[in-house]
Amino acid sequence: MIALVVFVLVMSALGYLFEEELTVATDWLVSRIGFLGLCLILLVTDTLVTPFPPRYPVVGHCKEPACTVLVNVCLGTRNSF
Repeated sequence: MIALVVFVLVMSALGYLFEEELTVATDWLVSRIGFLGLCLILLVTDTLVTPFPPRYPVVGHCKEPACTVLVNVCLGTRNSF
């Protein structure tokens, strides 16, 4: 509980100290991808479960394990290639 309070206080202080920079970054992001883009990002990040459950194997033709998991999830496969 103490860690949560400390975290909220630190994030609040950072938000206060960097308010102008955060506003500029947010305005830039919204101007580039728009409100619909922000909604799609929220949909994707809230839909995908990370870390991926163990039923998705980390094997395949990709050299990086994260790449293989992404390919398996996108294709809907549960087996190695």
